[in-house]
Amino acid sequence: MFDLATLVFGAGSAVGLAALLSTDPIVVRKAYVPLTVEYYQGYNGMLVSKLLRERIRIIAREAGTSRGDSLGVFNADESAIDVLAERLYVDGVVDSLREFLDLQSYSLDPYLVQSPDGVKLGIKGESADGQLFYLSVKGGQDEDIPVLIDRLAQLFIEKVDPYVLTLYYFRQDYALGDFTKSLPMIEHSVRVLPQVSKVWPLLLRGRVHYRLGEYDQAILTYQEALRIDPNFPLAFARWGEALVAKGDVKGGLEKMQLAVVKMHQNDFATHHLTSFAPPIYTLLGDHLVKIGADEAARGVYVQGLALASNDPLLQTSLGSLYLRHGQFDPAIKLLQSALVTHPDPSVPRKLLDQAMARESAPQS
Repeated sequence: MFDLATLVFGAGSAVGLAALLSTDPIVVRKAYVPLTVEYYQGYNGMLVSKLLRERIRIIAREAGTSRGDSLGVFNADESAIDVLAERLYVDGVVDSLREFLDLQSYSLDPYLVQSPDGVKLGIKGESADGQLFYLSVKGGQDEDIPVLIDRLAQLFIEKVDPYVLTLYYFRQDYALGDFTKSLPMIEHSVRVLPQVSKVWPLLLRGRVHYRLGEYDQAILTYQEALRIDPNFPLAFARWGEALVAKGDVKGGLEKMQLAVVKMHQNDFATHHLTSFAPPIYTLLGDHLVKIGADEAARGVYVQGLALASNDPLLQTSLGSLYLRHGQFDPAIKLLQSALVTHPDPSVPRKLLDQAMARESAPQS
């Protein structure tokens, strides 16, 4: 029995890159599938492998992350690793932590097994450094295979980088205000990620408090993140958002403006401006609009788009501002562009319809 205190999981940018690149650093070999499943259900080995690879990529895309395409490494914390090791059935021991942004490739051998008790879908995985691991999910005889594939994809991403799965759950939970799935993963990520990476799940924990109306708790959480990284710009931006919600509009806007300054003082942020700039500039601009400072808001949106010209949220906010001021041509151009990649296309679509209708309306 190896010493779990020395067990460290290595992970790099594999899932994030898989979400962005046509050539996956995650290799999924042809799955073993019983002939009965192939014959009666139509799922052969190639199809199962393709669906698993695509599901991993889709989850990573839907999660998105301001960290760019990088994934984290697990912290060498004995209690956390103990839990993970028991769950993941890890065979290998990694000699040392791999560099945070190091590319880590994985090769996966999926298999599907039927038994009187039900269906088991699993993978034997191997990392670039030779670490072996085994993951599996089980279902009843009537279990839908795509459901098993989705569960296995989530389990794999949790192993590679729990923050990606955390953010995936968080985005689903936020609209409803029910964080049953994401809160346990947030706490798990805070526990197992290395110190420098804890700011990301802490940011999500703060946003949970904000969504639940617990603004003081949100601010305390953002301050906790800033004790780890005093120049973490997103924590300042969200701190400002919470202050505005508490009624301190002036203080909130000052914190958001400070976030812009800190964005250029944070080494990681300066190398990922296209990821950091949109949420910060959109948040600041939208709050300026709320207090009637339209001209200042326009300047903020323009500055943000100078750093992230194709961001759909900035395009939508600026397009909406132009629409309100009757500047239909620039509004339509921005909203048409935003429509392509907006996470909720119905938002720019509705504004675009309004802009086109008003532009074509006869002048009185």
